Amino acid sequence: PEGRPRCWAAYRRIRDALRDVVGFRGDDVFVSENAVINGRVWIDDGAEVYPGAYVEGPSYIGKDAVVGTGSLIRGETLIGDRSVVGSHCSTARSLIGPDTGVYTHCKILNSVVGRRCHLAGFTVTAASRIDLSPVVPEPDIEGVETIRKRGSIIHHGTGIGPFVVTLPDTILGENCFVESFIPVRSDVPAGTKLRNETPVGRERNDLEGVENPHPPEYPFKDG
Repeated sequence: PEGRPRCWAAYRRIRDALRDVVGFRGDDVFVSENAVINGRVWIDDGAEVYPGAYVEGPSYIGKDAVVGTGSLIRGETLIGDRSVVGSHCSTARSLIGPDTGVYTHCKILNSVVGRRCHLAGFTVTAASRIDLSPVVPEPDIEGVETIRKRGSIIHHGTGIGPFVVTLPDTILGENCFVESFIPVRSDVPAGTKLRNETPVGRERNDLEGVENPHPPEYPFKDG
């Protein structure tokens, strides 16, 4: 769609922002003695890194952000202010915007997640295809042509239910809602609600005809 080159050019800015980052810990930072900080990692004021987490540089953890128990933050990751990466998550080469929740067992790879997004547990932004064929970037996008893998662009205000997989090179517009267990195979226009028409257990629980509401504003906490 129109705007795709501009969206994927944002990936280049992640590398630019981290090129000169240094190891730093701000005021009122909590880093568990059982967490590992490896390399050039900037941990800003009030951030918290819980036991078992492994953070690899170059990376940035924003003000009052949280990295949960057992999470793996691989290089070239930026976590925005007041955002939460819940327990046992994995990120690599990605930007997670401010005020965003990425909850338990999510896997965010080669992706950009906007502000005020909520990714429920076990969300995966896949960056490579199941048949291992290359995700071929458009050659006319400056700074993107050398990228071998691409995950997803998830715009501001989008909510994603548990066990959702976004396929490589997909863009979700602002304020989308994706219900649980739905594979996102192509771009999703802004404001779209993707619903699972036959969710598991609906008949058993006698919920036929009951619409699932838009997810609530999750509290920004670990888990």
